[in-house]
Amino acid sequence: MFTVRLSIATTLLAVISNPCTCANILMITMGGTKSHKIPFWELARGLIPRGHNITFLNAFPADFSISGLEEITPAGLVFYVKNFTNWDLVGARMRGEDPVHPLDMLRYAHESCDALLSDTETKSLLHDSTKFDLLILDGAFPECALGFAHYFKSPFMYINTVGFYTGSLSLAGNPLPYSFTPFLSIDLTDDMDLLQRTRNTMWYMAANLLHSVTVRWFVQDVVRKHFGDDVPLVYDLSKNVSFILQNGHATVTYPRPFLPNVAEIACIHCKKAKPLPEHLEEFIRGSGDAGFIYFSMGSSVKAANMPVYLRKMLMVVFRNLPQRVLWKYESADDMSDLPSNVLLERWLPQQDILGRFIVKRFAWSAYSRLS
Repeated sequence: MFTVRLSIATTLLAVISNPCTCANILMITMGGTKSHKIPFWELARGLIPRGHNITFLNAFPADFSISGLEEITPAGLVFYVKNFTNWDLVGARMRGEDPVHPLDMLRYAHESCDALLSDTETKSLLHDSTKFDLLILDGAFPECALGFAHYFKSPFMYINTVGFYTGSLSLAGNPLPYSFTPFLSIDLTDDMDLLQRTRNTMWYMAANLLHSVTVRWFVQDVVRKHFGDDVPLVYDLSKNVSFILQNGHATVTYPRPFLPNVAEIACIHCKKAKPLPEHLEEFIRGSGDAGFIYFSMGSSVKAANMPVYLRKMLMVVFRNLPQRVLWKYESADDMSDLPSNVLLERWLPQQDILGRFIVKRFAWSAYSRLS
């Protein structure tokens, strides 16, 4: 009996002396494409087994569930993002136009912020009694979400989902030498002559000016409208970021200096390939020695929105190939001219396809991230 009591007492003492360190964590991405969610999902999969409670605020309703993860997708934000991104990026390039007008990108910042903060689901989250111990924000556009960090009085960190974007790194105090850090949207490398460095610097200065105007004149007003006039300048809030997870790796990007609170986590989502659905397995194996081509434009470029003439041109090309073609195509419309060697799917398990078979060609959007 004494042994049993001693065992119980020892167990209770261990529990009391080692209290649970589980945290309530709020993750937020304002990203306009679904691929922004991928690093957040993988981080959640690592945090949940350790006992943490994860709430994920984003613009894309979940099409599968992760046990222990609560996703909140405010209808107002979902509707705004869906309409804003219903673009024809491929057709615009074919016509020699900018895929997205710069003024539209600036408009997205404050309009999406207002759509998020005006929604009743967001207001319910804010007025709930839940206290969040940590906020994990998307470093690609954290300015609006910084209002949550001020409201909850919580520390915050970034996942910089767009590896080549340097804005949030720079605002956090990270050095950004224009002499060998090419601007993300121009055709330069880290090896630049004097004229190229001048051009690169001008691009950075123009982008910084537009960003400053957007944040100070528009986003700041939206944040104070919903969180109160006592909210500090968003730029001042951004300087308090505790840690940054960078979606990049030295082997696939240009050399750049990072502070000690920046860690590169490229391919955090990668895992061993799993068996494919039976119809995909049968289609791929039916290609024989000729192999197959995987054609996916990611979540940013919607193939279903491309011009009809371009789609027909691709069909002619595919029809004359010896390989079979797996094509991620978002529309369920039947195509009368669909070749027998082409299979359309609204969604495809990309890692499982690339990890289990030898692909002859992989065509994808240049906008695609390391995901």
